[in-house]
Amino acid sequence: GQISPVRVPFQAWPSAHIIGYIAYILLKEVMGYSSVLFDTTTLMSEHVVNYVAGCVDPDDEKCTDVDIQNPRVHFTLEVWEGGRQRAVQLHEDVRPDLISVLSYSLVDQWYIWQHEIDAGLLARPPLSLDYFRSYDASLFEPQRQFDTWEDLLARLPDA
Repeated sequence: GQISPVRVPFQAWPSAHIIGYIAYILLKEVMGYSSVLFDTTTLMSEHVVNYVAGCVDPDDEKCTDVDIQNPRVHFTLEVWEGGRQRAVQLHEDVRPDLISVLSYSLVDQWYIWQHEIDAGLLARPPLSLDYFRSYDASLFEPQRQFDTWEDLLARLPDA
């Protein structure tokens, strides 16, 4: 296989820029992954879902021309209702898995390939990339990924 950088989506609205930069910094500077920001230049969540599915044409609702081996991005960060609808319409062979719904109105979703989720769980130390498995701390060592609550409290200024 070929080693390629993790492509982080960078969508055309302010919160997506912030989230994209944060993900990029975490992946590149904290975790040491080769990473690049991919400027999607779009305001449409449908396009970003097509990019992660490997669709060559971001407007193709059927994703007839696909390159799963080289998707433009490897995951989504902020996908709204139009993107959710697009993902549901895609054929199961190219449809990325929904791993989370995070939104006050429940229309913001994250998608990623199942083999990436599995690779995270098999890594040493394991890294949970979906929420339902991350509740069971016996499956991995979350203390290696996060500060303890005591360390967080120690960082607070004195009252």
